[in-house]
Amino acid sequence: RVRKEGRISLTHRPQNRQQANERRGFIKHMLDLDYELAAVAIHKPSIHTPDNFKKRYFLYFYAVRLLLEAFTKPRPDLAKERFKIVFSSRKGLSTEAFEDYMDTIRGSPFVKRDYVDWSAVAPYDVECVPNRTYIGLQMADCFASAVGKALEHNEHDMTECSYVRQLAPRVMRVNGSHKGYGIKLWPMPTGVFKSERFRWFHEI
Repeated sequence: RVRKEGRISLTHRPQNRQQANERRGFIKHMLDLDYELAAVAIHKPSIHTPDNFKKRYFLYFYAVRLLLEAFTKPRPDLAKERFKIVFSSRKGLSTEAFEDYMDTIRGSPFVKRDYVDWSAVAPYDVECVPNRTYIGLQMADCFASAVGKALEHNEHDMTECSYVRQLAPRVMRVNGSHKGYGIKLWPMPTGVFKSERFRWFHEI
């Protein structure tokens, strides 16, 4: 959520020092804006019911649902706001498909187990536009990439957590904690949090 206008852009994923510096410069400007960041990271091998997500984009939509849970359930201060959902364009993604998914969730007999405050979500105010259209989309992409680089090993079998550490002041927290809110990991293998790979997750 961006409350103050800014005119900055992110061009490419860093493949060299210059591009890495561009990313750090973009993050530096992000820190001057008033907003909160949240991300969901999904570990596909640990999903117990993978058949539930075979339909195209269902796993992606489920991740959006987890984000909505993080933003709406523990935040009574947002009760008077209604979220507009804006997707960055990608092949095969349609707003109609997501609206159908939300209708299915809200109409499910298991909806009482759902943790989304649907009164805070504008159900048919969904937009899908190119990434360059809104600075918020570029910021979301930057944060998602930062979390991904902190979790996924690169070609040198290393992870890069400096970007997510730099963005830590803007990560959403509830009662002082980002875990399950600003950064939600779902699902996770037993004992994985004890590895050095997740040190940043506990420290930020």
